[in-house]
Amino acid sequence: MKHTIRLSTIALTLAFAAGCAASPADEVPNETRTRTVTHELGVTEVPVDPERIVATDEYAAMSLLAVGIVPDVVFTGFGSAIGGTVLRNAGAQVIDVPPVGAPPTEEILAEQPDLVVGSDYGDPTVYEAISDTVAMVPMPYASPWKESLEFTATMFDRHDEAARLRTMLDTEIDSLRSTVTTDPTSLSVLMYSSDILAVATGISPSSSMAARVGITAPTLQTAASAAPWTALSPELLPEQAADVVVVFDEGVYSADRVRGVTESAGITGNAVNVNGEMWFANHPFATYWLVRDLRALIAGDTSDIGTEDTAADRYTDFQAELR
Repeated sequence: MKHTIRLSTIALTLAFAAGCAASPADEVPNETRTRTVTHELGVTEVPVDPERIVATDEYAAMSLLAVGIVPDVVFTGFGSAIGGTVLRNAGAQVIDVPPVGAPPTEEILAEQPDLVVGSDYGDPTVYEAISDTVAMVPMPYASPWKESLEFTATMFDRHDEAARLRTMLDTEIDSLRSTVTTDPTSLSVLMYSSDILAVATGISPSSSMAARVGITAPTLQTAASAAPWTALSPELLPEQAADVVVVFDEGVYSADRVRGVTESAGITGNAVNVNGEMWFANHPFATYWLVRDLRALIAGDTSDIGTEDTAADRYTDFQAELR
């Protein structure tokens, strides 16, 4: 009996100690706890359980949605019709603003957020203006999709969701690589926006994915660059020929303007229009979209190239792949 009493006493002591450690009076409520997030512009203490998240653009918002976080408010800073549709359907309030990046700071703060996220495209203006007032995290914009996904998962402790996305997308990418090994091809990406004719550079999502699966590209489109695109001089047009030529369309891009200035060079006669915003984004749905488009292009099946009209169905397919 002494052993029993002794063990019971220890058990009671441990239970009492555990009870004291877990006392509600000593617990820190989730809404007051923070997680330290390091980013390109510094360090932000992010609420563990934010009450109102505002995204300054659709790309950042789509990165959150991929790991199961639905922002409360999303500004259409990038003019992404597809992102806006998907986010509205997910339950976010989408506020239309001119597609010039982040909206005015007073409009952001008027939504009374306790966390603001936005794509980091090299302009620190908004971060510097509001980071002393509200927690703001600049999200990776030109990083490879896996780095962007890991950043988002770490910020919200959504590593299980990120692991499922990585597994699914790696499977899709490996399948595409096998196709390219069997049927080698080259790819050229042309675009026209803001009165600038341009091509994708080596750090763009489309170029980096193409290189990863073994698709080759014109030299200018594989060169090192600080930006995902570079202006194209007319004399370099003939050098942009490839087995597959795509032209960005929809949203802020004009395929007609590209064709108007390039057809004389003989490189866009059989070019295929693709959705520029999805080819230039690094969130998981955009990565899935890009891989599927590339597979269709190699197969010559232009009926499976994604557009704004087919975006909702393609997002349903994306979600089904994750189940």
